[in-house]
Amino acid sequence: DRYDAINWLAYDHATNKNSYDVVVKGLSDPFWVIRQFAVDTIRMDANTPVSVQNKLKEMAMNDPRSYVRSTAIMRLGEIPDIDLTQVLNKTLQDSSYTVVSSALNMLFITDSIKAVQEARGFLDEENITLMMSVWDIVSRAGDSKDNDYFLSLFDKYDDWKVYYVMIYYLTYLQNQEDSYIINKGVDEFKKMAIESAEDWYGMFASSYLTGLKEYYVSAMSAQSPATQTQWNIAINYIDKALSEIPSLYGGDY
Repeated sequence: DRYDAINWLAYDHATNKNSYDVVVKGLSDPFWVIRQFAVDTIRMDANTPVSVQNKLKEMAMNDPRSYVRSTAIMRLGEIPDIDLTQVLNKTLQDSSYTVVSSALNMLFITDSIKAVQEARGFLDEENITLMMSVWDIVSRAGDSKDNDYFLSLFDKYDDWKVYYVMIYYLTYLQNQEDSYIINKGVDEFKKMAIESAEDWYGMFASSYLTGLKEYYVSAMSAQSPATQTQWNIAINYIDKALSEIPSLYGGDY
């Protein structure tokens, strides 16, 4: 059938024009699985024809299947210097959280400042797929004004989502240069390690404190003297926090 044919031809379509043309046709197939496979596998680089680029743009904005739209967005990013302004402006308004998440991730690659601005518009959303993209972008931007937001998430969530909050908050703290902000985060991780009713929360919180210290030590030489001073203050504070956490966790995971 058509899927088997395109699946077989995909293996050599990068060097075989006839096979390439079949994969291109697959982008317009009425069966979404074939469209998805074509988007996943088609060669995308500086030599991709404009007609194919435009087809992927159209799919990113209008394909009936959200996963096809989402994948098309990310594949378009493989083309050097491509203008995705129209695509991203529309897909950031998509009804699918998965598509919006992909659009935010791609925007961060093309315009990190605008991506942070857009991400902040979704801070109160609940969908975890979208929120992980939002937290990733905000944490990597590392603006000190977002610390209180991250701290509020520890009160908002009391289930498995806390694990992801800890991951992105750790990234956020790695991007801080003020020990005052860092120490607030250290206090939160210490509190979780000591008071959490769930042992795995405590284990990860303690482990992340150790990891945060190790990050500061390893990246210290590349920082400005002012940042080095702040990080050394933070390292001492982390050491103190770790010494106050029960040895059950120990910070060595």
